[in-house]
Amino acid sequence: MEKQQEMRSFRLNGPRIRSLTFLLMFLCFSAYQAMALNLEEALPVSIRNSSISVKEALEQVKKQSGVYLLYQEDVIDRNVRLNLDLDNASFEDAMEVICRAAGLKYEVSNNHVLITRNHAVQKENQQKKMVTVSGKVVDVDGMPLTGASIQVKGTTLGTVADMDGNFSINVPADATLLEVSFVGMKTETVKLGGKKSLKIVLYEDGKQMQELIVTGYQTISKERATGSFGVISSAKLESKLQPDLKSVLEGQAAGVVLDKDGNIEIRGVSTFSAEKTPLIVVDGFPAEVTLDDLNPDNIESITVLKDGVAASIYGSRAANGVIVVQTKSGQMGKPRISYKGTIGLTPRPNLNDLHKASSSDYIDAEIELFNQNPSRPKPTSMDPKGKVTYLLMKARDGVITQDQAMAEINLLRNVNGLKQVEKNMFRNKLSTQHNLSLSGGTETNRYNIVLNLYDAREHFLNTAENRLLLDLKNEWKPYKFLTINTSANINYNKSKEPTKSPETFWNYTSTSYIQPYTDIVDANGAPINIWGVPEYKISKYEATPGMKDWNYNPIEDLGMDAYHGVQCAFKRVYAF
Repeated sequence: MEKQQEMRSFRLNGPRIRSLTFLLMFLCFSAYQAMALNLEEALPVSIRNSSISVKEALEQVKKQSGVYLLYQEDVIDRNVRLNLDLDNASFEDAMEVICRAAGLKYEVSNNHVLITRNHAVQKENQQKKMVTVSGKVVDVDGMPLTGASIQVKGTTLGTVADMDGNFSINVPADATLLEVSFVGMKTETVKLGGKKSLKIVLYEDGKQMQELIVTGYQTISKERATGSFGVISSAKLESKLQPDLKSVLEGQAAGVVLDKDGNIEIRGVSTFSAEKTPLIVVDGFPAEVTLDDLNPDNIESITVLKDGVAASIYGSRAANGVIVVQTKSGQMGKPRISYKGTIGLTPRPNLNDLHKASSSDYIDAEIELFNQNPSRPKPTSMDPKGKVTYLLMKARDGVITQDQAMAEINLLRNVNGLKQVEKNMFRNKLSTQHNLSLSGGTETNRYNIVLNLYDAREHFLNTAENRLLLDLKNEWKPYKFLTINTSANINYNKSKEPTKSPETFWNYTSTSYIQPYTDIVDANGAPINIWGVPEYKISKYEATPGMKDWNYNPIEDLGMDAYHGVQCAFKRVYAF
């Protein structure tokens, strides 16, 4: 009972509440009256903004003029944006412009400004300014883009296309632009110009394509894709100036590497005895081609499928991974010709990076090997001998003295045969590549023709490569339900190289014609015959009739025994 009585002492009865409310209203009104500014003393207003909200505009008037404005938040339409150009306007003029455009009205009484809705103006504006625009959104093949987004630029008004790509939207009568977007497509800005019916065509966006996964059978977003994959866009491919697609791929996708023989591997070696190369899919079809057969400048995107998920699509052929290549297609419009040319210069290699033993160290090792078994080398042996071994053998047999042999051997210590090979058998690599494309078409027929020419003078003497790639692609759509694709790839390759590889001239053995101390040029830099004719055999060889020249000039020989290889391949694929 005591607690209840204590609580009752804090209650206010009805008359007390009314008195307190009246007191608060009186205090607020007095404060507002004190803050109010005489309208005759209102400062001019300047607002220049092409897209300002109604609330921001009123706040600017209040701040600049010094007149306190009274309004409720719910009378203002937050979606309305105003285009104001007020320069030192009076308070009344500024309020007339803003309220008329926003469907409001204001009343002034004793310097009090109250803002309310003007229902008549709002209804008039709504009936007067809104129009209906309808249309259809399709791709370059005329296929509807379900779910394409259509929005009035600069507003929050928008809609999406239905299953057939059709849409209908109410837009302000003074609206001039629509923004239309779709995943994987370039966003288009469409001018209305009073049109009520539109047909909007969207084109593929190469940048957004790298957010899509092309498996050969379908194109899906990364969020829907399972398994391990890597996507390489055309922008990444074009950033690397490489002659072939195999070289371009290196370092562009995780788990994709080139081995020492130039073969491509996806996530390491999958087998030792069976086929190791990955499956290549071009424009949705498994193709019996290599990456060297494809033009790197005619690729839209590359998707590398790396794990077992690829096997669910392509079966056992995907055991080494799958490389899905999407080539470029023609674009609608007038014929467009483009050219891209590159030139590359690569300095000749520095053979000191091989870290071979010097001539002096090699001679010491050869002398040590001879001394282990001095009687082993024979003058009648069929195998070639190093000159150091030959001189030691002559000293052993008494043909020359030991001092004579060592004097001549010490002269050989000053010969740098590896440097002579680098200077006279290698050169700067010079390569040029030309890519010419012709593209165009209509809604029913699109074509893309690309010619690629590659010419390279390789590092090694008398080594060169010439290549021609011709890609033809035509897409014909006679009916909405039928598309016929025809593509062809022509590959012509011509190469030239000596029968002896570069390694022949630095893989030194005891029976090699070339040793680190072997001169291949004279003091003037002219090619010379190398040493290699044992004096024991000269007289017998010269006395034998019909024998050819014994001498061997390695530099001249590179030009005489060059191998010329020509490869020509024509591949055609029809897709319905």
